[in-house]
Amino acid sequence: MKYYKLLYDYEHEDNSIFLEIDEKTLSFDRYEAEKGIESCDWNVDIKVNYDNGNKRVITDYVPNDLSWFIVTDKLKSIIESMKNNKVQYLPIRARSKDESEVLDLHLVNICNIVDALDLENSKYSVHEIDENEK
Repeated sequence: MKYYKLLYDYEHEDNSIFLEIDEKTLSFDRYEAEKGIESCDWNVDIKVNYDNGNKRVITDYVPNDLSWFIVTDKLKSIIESMKNNKVQYLPIRARSKDESEVLDLHLVNICNIVDALDLENSKYSVHEIDENEK
């Protein structure tokens, strides 16, 4: 099995769009999209906006305020070519704030998350978190 690390290009972020997702329009907890659980309760009416001013460009890995793994059709096709059938693509429709543009994107829900830490051969420390500090 091959593993890939996806990194966001912060060097050019001033020129790219940034999605703002209205959490009040979610029909689920925002963290559910990162747990690797197949989603059946996906709400396509999630309100997602972006500023298209100053000739901003759309990147294939789309940054957003919830840190979700959102991609364009191009990156979705690349991921699909890896033949991993444990990936779910949930549709997202993003509108520019002036409503002159609409983007059809995909939230990538990876349903076979692997534990990537080798706890036996790694040096680490455990910190207890006080429930009152969360």
